[in-house]
Amino acid sequence: MISIEYKKVLPEIEVIERKEFGHPDTISDYLAEEASIFLSKQYLKDYGYILHHNVDKALLVGGETEVDFGTGKMLKPIKFYLAGRAQKIEDYQDELIEYLYEKLFEILPHIKREQFQILLDIRKGSEALIGTVEQKVPLANDTSFGVGFYPWTEAENTTYQIARFLYENSLKDNRFGQDIKVMMFNDGIKKEVTIAQAFISLNINSWEEYQELKDRTIQEITDRFGVVPKINTADNSGPYLTLTGTSAEAGDDGQVGRGNRINGLITPMRKMTLEAAAGKNPWSHVGKTYQLLSQLIAKDIFNELGIANEVVLVSKIGQPVTNPKAIYIALEKEADKGKIEEIVKKHLESAPKLYERLLTREFKVVV
Repeated sequence: MISIEYKKVLPEIEVIERKEFGHPDTISDYLAEEASIFLSKQYLKDYGYILHHNVDKALLVGGETEVDFGTGKMLKPIKFYLAGRAQKIEDYQDELIEYLYEKLFEILPHIKREQFQILLDIRKGSEALIGTVEQKVPLANDTSFGVGFYPWTEAENTTYQIARFLYENSLKDNRFGQDIKVMMFNDGIKKEVTIAQAFISLNINSWEEYQELKDRTIQEITDRFGVVPKINTADNSGPYLTLTGTSAEAGDDGQVGRGNRINGLITPMRKMTLEAAAGKNPWSHVGKTYQLLSQLIAKDIFNELGIANEVVLVSKIGQPVTNPKAIYIALEKEADKGKIEEIVKKHLESAPKLYERLLTREFKVVV
């Protein structure tokens, strides 16, 4: 059942990107995932199990603002459309909307309710898929695959840590917005980092203050991470000022699945899947669970055997999630196949309980 290949796994040339929680794509992922968490918990409370749902189709339509140093106003609100399928949605819709606003304010402290409209168009799923999902042992609801790799490279870690540092700083200093994108290019000789960092127009009074904040940020990143970044390289067209902290206020749009993979990075030089995990049913949707399981398997292989690796799990619709159609593992050097099989078996057997760890946020798909 397990196919093993020995090859080079770690990339020599890297392109790495991270979109922080204020980016329109990450907002979309985050709200879709929170909707699934909310519904799953309600279903468990009311019915004792997770009813069929997938709320993984979302579109964030950018608004319109006028901003300048020390001022700003919203002309058209941001609109967030969440679509999908969910049983008994009519019983939960109003409460779900209020919950999503609460979660939105946690990641975007500058935004006001009237500036962001949450619109739901969620309907009942097909009877065939409902029957697949609502089983004592979860059956794969789709023929899909999940991809994981481990360990991260130094450049991947640096990209993630820079973005996290900037986001955490934006929660402490109200002159910085939460829409942050970090792009790393590493050719093996030098690392180039480009950053898009939103600023809050109401709290910055001049071009000089804006430039001083940029220069200070460049110096802090250089001192902390050993790379000299370029920040807001389009400033010749005007400073990157926002009223709400996100570019979604002024025409930038977002969508589930266009941003970070479930490990928090976009890594096109690595093996990866374009499957969107956010908003999918945590009980039986292999587009979510197999992504997480493959990452956990890859991490355990490295931690126990010290070998860089890639893992691909392939499902077959209607089959137990504990029994994938295929398992593909790439290793940088030979290893004990019996030990690999033991690690894989352990994680596959844990699949029916994976939803519990997602609902408690021990595991997250938007990180």
